[in-house]
Amino acid sequence: MKKNLKIPKILFETKELFQKIYINVPEQVILNILIAKTAQMFTSKRVQFDESGRINIPNWFAMLFIASGGGKDKLIRDLDNLVFKDFNNWFKSRAEELYSKQMNEFLGNTNKEKNIKETQKGEEKENVKSQNPF
Repeated sequence: MKKNLKIPKILFETKELFQKIYINVPEQVILNILIAKTAQMFTSKRVQFDESGRINIPNWFAMLFIASGGGKDKLIRDLDNLVFKDFNNWFKSRAEELYSKQMNEFLGNTNKEKNIKETQKGEEKENVKSQNPF
């Protein structure tokens, strides 16, 4: 792979570090996973970039063909736990907040519907009683 990569310094340094740790994993695999994870993080934060006058969101699609046991799972796990740990914690926390909010809304609507139905049933019983002369 070319040594004069035109990528942000932090990505280059991270790639170099992981290359020293994962000596049997090809540089292309490390770089693809690193770029994909970074794009995933930026997209989740709604970061946009200007590409020659066009505003876009980061997007990266790559297929990695590496033999089973080639180290990609451990590499991804280490990136998640070491490099992207704060992002993953933020993302999980935000997802839990949104889930809780949606569940509260759902349960609130369900309780409202239940109360309306109970009120309607009570009114129907009263109507039946008032119509029944016996």
